[in-house]
Amino acid sequence: MLLDTGIVMISAIIIFWSLIIAPSIQESGDTDAISLALSIAYPVADLVLLFAVLELIFKKIYEKEQTPLLFLVGGIIILIISDAFFFRLTAVGAYVAGGLLDMGWPTAYILIGLAGLSQVDSIQRGTFYEIENKNPRYGQISWPLYLPYLCAASAFALLIWSHGHNTIWLSFESLSWAVALIIGLTIVRQVLALNENSQLYHEAQQDIVERELAQREVIRLNEDLEKRVAERTIQLETTNTDLLNQILVRQMAEDALRNSERRLSDIINFLPDATFVINRDGVVIAWNRAIEKMTGIKAANILGKGNYEYALPFYKERRPILVDFVLKPEFGLKKEYESIKWQEDGTLVED
Repeated sequence: MLLDTGIVMISAIIIFWSLIIAPSIQESGDTDAISLALSIAYPVADLVLLFAVLELIFKKIYEKEQTPLLFLVGGIIILIISDAFFFRLTAVGAYVAGGLLDMGWPTAYILIGLAGLSQVDSIQRGTFYEIENKNPRYGQISWPLYLPYLCAASAFALLIWSHGHNTIWLSFESLSWAVALIIGLTIVRQVLALNENSQLYHEAQQDIVERELAQREVIRLNEDLEKRVAERTIQLETTNTDLLNQILVRQMAEDALRNSERRLSDIINFLPDATFVINRDGVVIAWNRAIEKMTGIKAANILGKGNYEYALPFYKERRPILVDFVLKPEFGLKKEYESIKWQEDGTLVED
C-alpha cells in the first residue's frame, strides 16, 4: 500500500510541478507574495486531495458497497483535472470564462454530494460496515491496483516528452532521477508481489496436501464406520432372528396353553355334575352348565367375580364354603361340616 501510494504521489508531484506549479511561479513574475502563494496553494491542495483519495482507495476499501467511493473518487478527480487545466490555461493566457471547463467544478461538487447521499443510503440499507469492525484488507478492489503502473507510464512518457522540449521548469536529469525512483519502487513492488504470490502458492500447495490427508482420513473413517455398521447389522439380524424364534416359541406355547384351557373348559362345561372352579384369589373362573341349571345363574353373570359370590346361590350370604378350606385350612368349618372326618391337627381326613 505504501509503495503504491508513493509511486502515484511522486508521479503526480512531477506532473503537477512540470505542468502547473513551475509555470505558475514563472508567470507570476513580479506579483506580490500573497498572489503567488494563492496561485500555488490550489495545485498543492489538489495534491493533498489526491493523497486523501489514494489513502481512501488503497486502505479504506469497502467490500459490499463501492458506489459512495466511486462517486467521491470521480468528483475529486474531475475537480483536480479542472484546476489543472484552469491553471495551465491561465499560465499561457488562453483561459476563457464561461467555457466547457467551467462545467468541471459544479460537476465535481455534484458527484461529491452524490457520494454523501449514497453513503447515507448504504448505511440505511445495511450494506456498509465500519472499517474498525471489519478489518479490511488491501486489494479487496482490483482496479486501484493498476494505478501505480498507469502513473509510472505517465511519468515515463513525460520524461520522453521533455527530452525533445527545452523546458526550464524541471531539468531532464532531475526528471530522469524521479522516473528512476518510480521505476525502482515499481520493481520493489513487483518483487514483493512475486514473493507474496510464491508464499500464497506454497500455502495453497500445503493446504491441498492437508486437504488430501484429511480426505483420506475421512475415507478411512467412513470405511471403518461402514464396517462397524455392517457388523452391527449382522448382530441386529441375529438378534432379530433370535427374538422371532422366541416370539414364535412363546406364541406356540400360548396357543398350546389356550388350547389346553379351552379343552379343560369344555371338559368342565360338559360334566354331568354341577361344577365350578375358583382360583387362589377366590375368583370364579369356571361355571358349567349343570350348575347353571341347579342355581339358575348363568356363567356370564358370575365368571370373574370374587368376594364369595359363589356362596350366594347356596347360602344366600357371602361366606366361605368347603372349597375355600382347600385354599385356606385355617377357616373353622368343623361345625358347618360335622359329617366330615377331621384329624387332630384340624386337617381333612382323606377317604
